Amino acid sequence: MTRPKQARKIPYMPRRVLPPISRRLGSTEFDGFDILEEYPGSPGLVLWFARRDAELWATITERRGLFADPPGQWGELIPQLDSTFAPISRPLRLLASLTADHEATAVASGCDAVAEWSEQQSRLGTAVEFAQVASIADPACPQYAARTARLLKGRAEWDRSTSWYDSAIFIARRVEDWSAYADACCGLGDLHFERGNLSKSVAKSSVHFYGRHPCGFENLRTGVEPWCECVR
Repeated sequence: MTRPKQARKIPYMPRRVLPPISRRLGSTEFDGFDILEEYPGSPGLVLWFARRDAELWATITERRGLFADPPGQWGELIPQLDSTFAPISRPLRLLASLTADHEATAVASGCDAVAEWSEQQSRLGTAVEFAQVASIADPACPQYAARTARLLKGRAEWDRSTSWYDSAIFIARRVEDWSAYADACCGLGDLHFERGNLSKSVAKSSVHFYGRHPCGFENLRTGVEPWCECVR
């Protein structure tokens, strides 16, 4: 197969991909259980309600009836949180006051901010929960799916991580975001590398980098080089 030297002249339509795995395989826990486990007491309740409302907002189409009332009562607990939660007070207030008129990008950005903050706190279960909701709220943004995949990789949930990397690659190809595409390919290759399967790591990454992207090697060099360095 020859490598294309220029971008395709016609819109590219990628193949379909299975929905990513949203819950631990074999798990009997309710949604958001990791949040309550990682943040006991009122902080966990605030975060759990924030995730619940954001997911509900993201998964329904008719929001007028559900999000027409005043802000949720759980939002009154936000000012009572300690200073550790100060960086996410604004996203939490946003999620506590969701209405039908909110933009999907704003809801997704708020969830992503909480996911990033929780990752910095080394609470990866909570970070995964919010990263998944961010991807649901804004399904056209591959970065959210890639963050979910990377967090799951950090928890050694290999199958779930792979499914989210596949989703990120699919979205990136669909919207022609080749920087995000390269990042997701690098992450998927690194996942196989961490599992000790170097041959599969190189094979998978080579297929994505050289055989299937329509924009040419030069456009993806910036994304590929860091991964190449890590496997040398």
